Amino acid sequence: MAYADIGDIATGAVISEAYLDQIRANFQAGVPDIFTTKGDIAVATAADTAARLAVGADDATLVPDASTTTGLAWQIQPAVRVYNNAAIDPAPGGWVTLTFNTERFDTNAMHSTSTNT
Repeated sequence: MAYADIGDIATGAVISEAYLDQIRANFQAGVPDIFTTKGDIAVATAADTAARLAVGADDATLVPDASTTTGLAWQIQPAVRVYNNAAIDPAPGGWVTLTFNTERFDTNAMHSTSTNT
């Protein structure tokens, strides 16, 4: 089925297809069939070859990884945001150990509110 795109040439009822129709046809022919789950993405694994990369875990970041078939991998980036829910009043001229007893988030169990705060 021909689609009229920018760059196509219409002569009477005949549409001369430009490159955009070929891109659309290639996509429709192969890529949608590889998607199975919300968040899946298509990646190139070789010339003219698309593969499915499943959606990663929450808070994961897509990073290059030459050891995988797709050349990409989902990776959890360790991060934590902590604070103390009470005021800390350090004495002048001395060292004070600051404790963080509350977490806003902790993506990779980096911090404990009960040990080594």
